[in-house]
Amino acid sequence: TVRVESPAPESSRASRRDVAQYVCLLLGLIWAVTGGIAVARLSIDGSVVTVAGMGFTAICGWGAITIGVIIGLIGAFNSADRGVLLAAATLLLAPGLVIAAVPGAFASSLGATSSNGVAMCISAAILIGMAELQRSATMRR
Repeated sequence: TVRVESPAPESSRASRRDVAQYVCLLLGLIWAVTGGIAVARLSIDGSVVTVAGMGFTAICGWGAITIGVIIGLIGAFNSADRGVLLAAATLLLAPGLVIAAVPGAFASSLGATSSNGVAMCISAAILIGMAELQRSATMRR
């Protein structure tokens, strides 16, 4: 006898995409709000403020807002595809590892501490997890 397996229902793939979208929206919101709080507390004089255990200068705060907007847009426009998620994860992981490994190099210019790098690496790991969720959904087709 020949056994024919039916593909995963469309609703299963759609629900996994929805999960990835919601996670991207939440992650983007967290980064944008954290950066916004940092920018709101700072002046342009280059001082450093700590928000959620991470150090920020004004430039680093605007960088966090930018990261948040990009990740949020990935989720908002139904573009939480595996490739897009992995690209965003790479953009977070590369500098995150460097900042976590050598935080002193960025302390004076960006106010970044090892906590900033660890948060970026955790965010990248979450995005990679969402990309794997997408991969498992497409493999079942």
